[in-house]
Amino acid sequence: MPAPSESQLDWAANRPRIEDLYWNHGKELPEVMKTMKSTYGFVATKKMYKKHFKAWGLEKNLKPHESIAMIKIRERRRLANKDTVFMRYGKPVEPGKLRRFEKRHKLTADGGADMLHDAEGNRPMDRSSL
Repeated sequence: MPAPSESQLDWAANRPRIEDLYWNHGKELPEVMKTMKSTYGFVATKKMYKKHFKAWGLEKNLKPHESIAMIKIRERRRLANKDTVFMRYGKPVEPGKLRRFEKRHKLTADGGADMLHDAEGNRPMDRSSL
């Protein structure tokens, strides 16, 4: 097995700082890149950061199927008069993210979570466009 390259070692050494800025402090990628360059002399492209974020499981955005599943669960629990807080990667999911997803895809839950559909009556799990 080949030895890790200098670049791989740089990423490993800087991972705690990058994670702290991006994940724990909620900084956006351009701000993380700027801080890492000016404070620590670590320079990498946006594409390289995104590749490492994905490998490290640091994805802030919900996938469509995750949003749909959460909306269905939330609706089922709402009908049972229960509050719901979702956790993803150990952090709470902001309810606004789900509301924006519903609004963007014009989803409604007439008749409960099992009847989740868009304005045309299409069920989102049946649509490949989401």
